Amino acid sequence: QKAVIVRLLQQRGRRVAMIGDGANDTLALKAADVGVSFIEQSSPLAKRAAQILVRDITDILPVLEAARSIPRQAEFIAVGMTIVFLAILFGDFLN
Repeated sequence: QKAVIVRLLQQRGRRVAMIGDGANDTLALKAADVGVSFIEQSSPLAKRAAQILVRDITDILPVLEAARSIPRQAEFIAVGMTIVFLAILFGDFLN
């Protein structure tokens, strides 16, 4: 069920990070944009499926908080670059 939820969120345009430690989390860890598991407490399957291994959940919380702002910043940069491009393009036509 976790993997189904991950895919549904992705179909809605969301980026998904999955944190899991058991063999039952393996499919969701693989389906997620970023899979996170634990170095010591996780099953071997979960460790192999994850892209990131952490010692403790507190290791990853600051990273997840920082990641929340990335799409907004990237969107802002893309819009800003488009405006600059249009200004240059139309500036050439107007002069």
